[in-house]
Amino acid sequence: MFHLFKKKIGLALGAGSAKGLAHIGVIKELEKNNISIDYIAGTSIGSVVGGMYALTKDIKVIEELAYSSGYKEMFNAFFDPSLKSSVFKGERVLDLLDGYIGKSTLIQDTKIPFAAVATDLNTAQPIILSEGNLLEAIRASISIPLLLKPVQYRDTVLIDGGNTNPVPVDVVRQMGAQKVIGVNLYAQKFPRKLDIEKLSFVDVINAMIDTSLYNMSMASMRQADVALNLNVNPNLPLTAIADDPSELIMIGEEATKAAMSKLKLL
Repeated sequence: MFHLFKKKIGLALGAGSAKGLAHIGVIKELEKNNISIDYIAGTSIGSVVGGMYALTKDIKVIEELAYSSGYKEMFNAFFDPSLKSSVFKGERVLDLLDGYIGKSTLIQDTKIPFAAVATDLNTAQPIILSEGNLLEAIRASISIPLLLKPVQYRDTVLIDGGNTNPVPVDVVRQMGAQKVIGVNLYAQKFPRKLDIEKLSFVDVINAMIDTSLYNMSMASMRQADVALNLNVNPNLPLTAIADDPSELIMIGEEATKAAMSKLKLL
């Protein structure tokens, strides 16, 4: 049936480091089925894929980046040591993305309205970056604690948005979306089977972090009109971002295909 007044659709792309390459598959399948996106909000790796897609409106550009970047190139983008507050300064990440985004590009320049989500270390609240420098907003959103140096933003310090809003369903709805597609990369974190006799201190710390990420992301997904909880390996290492991305992209494609009947009703 022809809809005279098409409802505005928002896409909320979640955090999840290397697992975020699955976002490419989601967008590819949406494009194939002519489901256009009117607003995008992204957290962490979701801000990278979402920001680039909002700017170019061409998922092939992002897919080509994923395939053309070898292990050494991608890993070296993160390998920028700074022992003061993190392992890596993150300047090489900016240099890598600069070739695709440009240092002077503003969020207001994107073809699709976009917002990146970061976390304010001074208030423990999420910060929504919907204007200003696009590259800097993405850099703030991906500032994984202990891995990438925090970002100074006005009078505060920002880190990875996954700490407060791993799947920004509420953000994209606030931007104006009437229907929201949420993409969650943490759904497979639980349930799990732990052996108390084999638990190390690091295992407990990781489980604590995962518990928070899982509960926050699943709570957000309950607010989405279509929830894509992707079946990605919960233990995928960060360096896997430099490996063959085809499996992750396919996971995103398959999850989107499976939900297509719901998606076409939006």
